[in-house]
Amino acid sequence: MSDYWIIGDDGREYGPVPDAEIRNWIADRRVDAETRIRQGKDGPWKCASEHTDFAGLLAASLGAPEHRNAAPGPPAAGFAIAALIFGLLTLPTACCCPLTGIPGILFAILAFKQIAENPARRGGRGLAMAGLILSLLGIALFAGFQIAGVTFDGFLEGWKNGG
Repeated sequence: MSDYWIIGDDGREYGPVPDAEIRNWIADRRVDAETRIRQGKDGPWKCASEHTDFAGLLAASLGAPEHRNAAPGPPAAGFAIAALIFGLLTLPTACCCPLTGIPGILFAILAFKQIAENPARRGGRGLAMAGLILSLLGIALFAGFQIAGVTFDGFLEGWKNGG
């Protein structure tokens, strides 16, 4: 049994880790074929699929059929969920003050960035897109209500003055 070091999704080096723990991480899909692993303290960095100790397990985990109760994809990014929530909150307040639209847009942008950095481990692109659209729609409705209010107010003022 040898100890290993890995480079996590955050780019940091972790170790020493026993091979049994890496096998558990492969089973949990926390380590995939592209995860960088080094055997021993001074060994070369290689993809997990290049390590003979893990190649068979990785192939089996990739080729295994998905269970019915398994999640359909990677977990949604927290920013994507936040973007959707803020986007939903923007619509009811669009007539007076859509302050939640701005954080909705910012969270959507952060979610897109997070998903683009690691698409295999982060999902929620649809949630982020829905949050972005709802936030923009709420802000656009607010602007439309403001323009309509000014226009209607001018119309009433002109009508009151007879002309």
